[in-house]
Amino acid sequence: MTPAVALTREVGVRRSARTLHAACAELLPGYAQASREPWRQALLTAGCLDGRQRRAASREPAPALIVEDVVQPSDVLCALWLARRSGLFSPGSSCGDAVGLRSACEIVPAFADDVSPRSRAEVWEVLRANTAWRAHRAARRVAPVLS
Repeated sequence: MTPAVALTREVGVRRSARTLHAACAELLPGYAQASREPWRQALLTAGCLDGRQRRAASREPAPALIVEDVVQPSDVLCALWLARRSGLFSPGSSCGDAVGLRSACEIVPAFADDVSPRSRAEVWEVLRANTAWRAHRAARRVAPVLS
């Protein structure tokens, strides 16, 4: 492994929320027309939990994805949907037995500087209640982040 690859694995890959939304608008049917945050969240969550296999499952851990300039839950859910689409996240069996549940990448929200502590807490509250995000966190075998 080259030093640059090793550094990327340690630090992660940084992507702006705006870039992730643009990718979702291009790739997820109906996303470009979802003009309200609850609609975006619903489309992304349904897409993450869709039982159809998208791509061969990755067994190798991926670098962390740092989502920059987060202001709303869909900023983070876009990253999760893209991980699902690329085979880095699988919600597992829909019957609740966790068969096939896995996530090969950590998703790290980095809030925009002008987001208030109250707004950050509200984003975390919505994410903690989101079924797809809970499946991702369970697959990562970590407790929900509280910051």
